[in-house]
Amino acid sequence: MVIYAIALILIMVFKPSGLMGTWELSLTKAFRRKPKEVSE
Repeated sequence: MVIYAIALILIMVFKPSGLMGTWELSLTKAFRRKPKEVSE
C-alpha cells in the first residue's frame, strides 16, 4: 500500500497533466449527441 501511495505522489509531481495527457474522461462528452448531417 505504501508503494502505491508513493507511485501516486510521483505521478502527480512529475506528470501533472495526467497519464493520458490532455485527454480526459467526462460523462458530458460521452453522452453528447452528434448533430445529424442533412443530406440534400
